[in-house]
Amino acid sequence: MVKFKRSSKSEKEARKDILIAARDEFAAHGFAATSVEKIARKAKVPKSLVFYYFKSKKNLYQTLLRAIVAHPEPEKSLSYLTDESLEEPIRLRMLIELMCMNMTQMPETEKKILLWEMAEGRENLRTLAQELFIPRLEVTEDLLKSGIQKGYFKTTDTLLFLWSLIAFIMFYNMQKETYEGTAFYHRLYEERGTEELKNFALRHFFLALGWPEEKPIPEIPQEWRDKMQEITCHTNFLEEEWVETFLSKEEQA
Repeated sequence: MVKFKRSSKSEKEARKDILIAARDEFAAHGFAATSVEKIARKAKVPKSLVFYYFKSKKNLYQTLLRAIVAHPEPEKSLSYLTDESLEEPIRLRMLIELMCMNMTQMPETEKKILLWEMAEGRENLRTLAQELFIPRLEVTEDLLKSGIQKGYFKTTDTLLFLWSLIAFIMFYNMQKETYEGTAFYHRLYEERGTEELKNFALRHFFLALGWPEEKPIPEIPQEWRDKMQEITCHTNFLEEEWVETFLSKEEQA
């Protein structure tokens, strides 16, 4: 394979241009109907350069999908769930707020890629579920069980409770385009935004766990509030410096 001699800056620019082009093409056409030729043309790079950096169309797609759903430093994204210096209700509040932030900040192109992935059989999501989602679910379920043991929460089924929380927030955000142009869209997505979604989810799911209605939900310490933006996945990842950290880890794997 031909080696490309490029400066560090031009290499970063080329890889980012390829990722942006791939994001747009996969969002518009899905994996099966997108060609490396189209990606290279849109990125204004030789097709061979796409293969040089990403080896194959599938690897490029998997790299992009991973960047959409995973923080480049998983240990940082899980730190608040496992920090026992924080009481379980505070950790649960952080989980709910971060989920609302992640989903409402996700660009439409990324949502479309996820919808295409589901329509095309979910092969790559299955892999990511084993590697990323299930461990996170297990850690979160342990948090709920710990909160139950200490008397903070009550539920007959921790896993189904967690599933209902995830489903509510995901459905709210993934169905946005379905109702666009209707009066229902105005009521659900224009009169209500991230703050309303977050406040409702906090109140609703804490009450579902037996939290006393008159009791305030504990506040998140300011030092953790400051860290929450770092933990958030969807802040237009292609424009953030941490995409380079992500790509570097992919190369080392």
